[in-house]
Amino acid sequence: MFHIPFYDHPAFWGTLIVLNCYWFAGLRSAVKNGMATPGQMLRQMTQGLPWIAHFGFWHLLLVLQPVLAYATAEMWPLWQDHAAELVLCVLVGQWIGYLLQSAWSRDAGSSDAWSKNGLPNDAGIIHIMHTGPEIGIILMLLISAMFYGMSFPLFFGVLAIVVNHLIIGTHWPLRILFPGWHPEKLKQLYKPYTICFVIVVSGALLFVGFRLLIVGTLLHH
Repeated sequence: MFHIPFYDHPAFWGTLIVLNCYWFAGLRSAVKNGMATPGQMLRQMTQGLPWIAHFGFWHLLLVLQPVLAYATAEMWPLWQDHAAELVLCVLVGQWIGYLLQSAWSRDAGSSDAWSKNGLPNDAGIIHIMHTGPEIGIILMLLISAMFYGMSFPLFFGVLAIVVNHLIIGTHWPLRILFPGWHPEKLKQLYKPYTICFVIVVSGALLFVGFRLLIVGTLLHH
């Protein structure tokens, strides 16, 4: 019988707790900066992106972070013997996160919850710290698949869900309802066929991603 071992695995809960701490620390920072909710945002500006309007962060909490914690628990017997590579992957992930957040903040100016005057604010800095373990786990999965005999379906399953996260992160549903919710230089125009396309692609990525996770887990055991 197929057995999911992660609920009683310390690596699952340890990873999930760390990632959730970053998530809630970022939300607390957005509340303090007055950019957590639309009501807070509208006291400062008429157009911008508050924390709760970014679907990518809800996808992190509900989907991607549990998946990354699951993958970590699955691979922990191998990874604990390759701690140096894991630390290096997290550091590289931190650097990649810094580049991505800096590029986003440069265009956002001061019009989203993570940016101030074209630079990451304290919520943006927490987001950069958040990306370190997230991207690090993905990089370590790739290394494990290429060099340590891990099943490629497990890596590609996580990768599909990461791509789904990036698509959801464009906050397209709320952009239809609230056209003003976007950073000032990152306007996105959506038409009905675009919405249908994004829904289909997002659903397909989630389905394929979780199917590959199951296949990868079976091959790994």
